[in-house]
Order: sequence, then C-alpha cells, then structure tokens
Amino acid sequence: MIRRLPSQFAVACLFCIAIGLAGCEKQDQSLAVVTGSVLFNGVAAPAQITFTPVHSKDQQGGRVSSASTDDDGQFRLNYSAEKEGAIVGDHRVEITLFPANLNGQPTSLSEASRSAKSVKLLRTVKAGANHFCFAVTY
Repeated sequence: MIRRLPSQFAVACLFCIAIGLAGCEKQDQSLAVVTGSVLFNGVAAPAQITFTPVHSKDQQGGRVSSASTDDDGQFRLNYSAEKEGAIVGDHRVEITLFPANLNGQPTSLSEASRSAKSVKLLRTVKAGANHFCFAVTY
C-alpha cells in the first residue's frame, strides 16, 4: 500500500530547497585596490585606463574597471560607482592617451578623441594593494 506524504511535509521540503537555492546566488569576485600613474615621454599624461578581466580556465572574466588620470598622471581604478578596485587575476589593460597642445595643456575633448592613442598590455592584479606605473613613449 502506498502512503501519500502529508502536504505540510511537501511544503516544508520545497521551502528548504528554495532557501538552499537562494544561497547559490553569484557573489562578487574578490576585488583589490589598483592605483598607478601614466607618463607619456616622461610627463604626466591625460589618459583613460581600462582593466578588463581575461577569461581563462582559471578565471571567469567579469566586470571592467576603469579610471581617468588626474593632473599629476595618477589614477585609482573604480569597479562600480560604489566600489573601488579591480577583480583579482589577469587583465587586458588599455591606456588611451589624450595628447596635449604645444603649451602642455590638454586639447579640447573633440580634438583629443580624434588624435587619441591607445596602448594595450597584460597585467596581473593580486590580492591587496597594486600600483602600476605605465611609461609610454612614441
């Protein structure tokens, strides 16, 4: 003779499964602080820096981190509006330089975007603090 499980037991099982699945939600990957500087021909340069996680068998990829340099060529990466840093692991780094005019002042945004130069590199972000100095010459 087959007995039916009480409906309360079935509901309790479904509730436990739902709670267990809620815990499987994707968590943010480990972030590390990334700072640095960009020099063009030995001088602080206006630039945009982008770190894109590399997808590999050991790394899932993930959200891009980016920053712009300040007047001294320094940057601090942002992962999101609320979080600083970059995902720990290997990254494709793209540095877009915006050239200055003859007086050393940044050009207008429209002129700069037409004459911007990009450099692409590979770097590894490690747990903890990371500082990268990018010295670019042409």
